[in-house]
Amino acid sequence: MPKPTQNDYEKRFKNHLCTAQRHDDGTFRSLPESDPCVETRYALFVINAVEDMVQDLLHYQRKELDSRGVSLNPIRKIYQSMSNPSATAGFIRRTCLPE
Repeated sequence: MPKPTQNDYEKRFKNHLCTAQRHDDGTFRSLPESDPCVETRYALFVINAVEDMVQDLLHYQRKELDSRGVSLNPIRKIYQSMSNPSATAGFIRRTCLPE
């Protein structure tokens, strides 16, 4: 079995990200019966962690990435991989915060 490439991991990550957020209200849900507040919170945590890791890799491991032919784009703004961060923020304000 061939070793997965960086591109394989990137495709898997993007695929999981796309399947988790398929809702116009900005929620992240992997299953219809799941709690959207909990899943959205976890999804935002993971997105933030991955963006931080990408930035750390670019800063601390640039030579290693270049030697392996791995090309990562820098993170220009937080949650840049989300399709509609305003909708997610609105959902959290309306639904997930205690009154």
